[in-house]
Amino acid sequence: MTVSTAAAAPAASIDYADRAAFYELEYDDRNDLPFLLAQVGPEVGSILEAPCGVGRVTLPLAETGRSITALDIELAMIERLTARARTIANGALIEGVVADLRAVRLCRRFDLVMSPAEGVQLFLADDDLTQAVTTLARHVDRGGRLLIDCATFDRHAPDDIDDQPGYFSPGLADGVEILEWQRPLPTGGTMTRWRTQWNDGPTMRFRFRYAIDDHDGTDGGGDTSGGFVSTLELRRPDPERIIAAAGAAGMTLDRLDGSRRGTAFDDHAPRMVFQFRRV
Repeated sequence: MTVSTAAAAPAASIDYADRAAFYELEYDDRNDLPFLLAQVGPEVGSILEAPCGVGRVTLPLAETGRSITALDIELAMIERLTARARTIANGALIEGVVADLRAVRLCRRFDLVMSPAEGVQLFLADDDLTQAVTTLARHVDRGGRLLIDCATFDRHAPDDIDDQPGYFSPGLADGVEILEWQRPLPTGGTMTRWRTQWNDGPTMRFRFRYAIDDHDGTDGGGDTSGGFVSTLELRRPDPERIIAAAGAAGMTLDRLDGSRRGTAFDDHAPRMVFQFRRV
């Protein structure tokens, strides 16, 4: 971890849709995949994943041979997922859907519905969270399961790479910018990302600053000039609301874990992993 002391130059702001072009470079974390793939038992023939981004989880799920429906609100993300799916053997098993998780009705149910990697924490308003969880639950078939994986963003939780989001550092002071990584671009050159986080209220806020060095000096040479920024805000988990919304849609809570290894939830656990079942 490197703390940045240079003042950031003004940079253009980009949104979630803009990031589809490099999302798989930015979010390449595979630490949760063993846990997620372990949910795909012999009783699972169909899976709904929402939100899916560009397929970080979707593509490995398809390797299990199951039918996958992958949902995201951004067309650009689904277009990129579709392009990536064409490059793998089981890509035809993936159906990409552009829809708002708060309101979509797919007219079918699934054996396993999952919202991995803080997906439901994007819904900052209470009513939006309730609607999103209700939608997920309504798409679970009889005997099927619903998995919702949340980060607690607890300052005192262990900094464990298997449980903490790759974009969060429990011990990092608010407002301090750090150099997170520099990675090669598929087209040549590198992308560098810096992060600032604020862990001081009802939501967790992040600012990401990027620079691209194409090695010919045209895009700032790794400097902040010619770069861009994006922001992310996530709510803290609301177990009462999540459990109530799933329960109202006919789901029963099987377990609430504090990690992806199945440890019981307690104070300062890094995660809240909800596992529901429809009986």
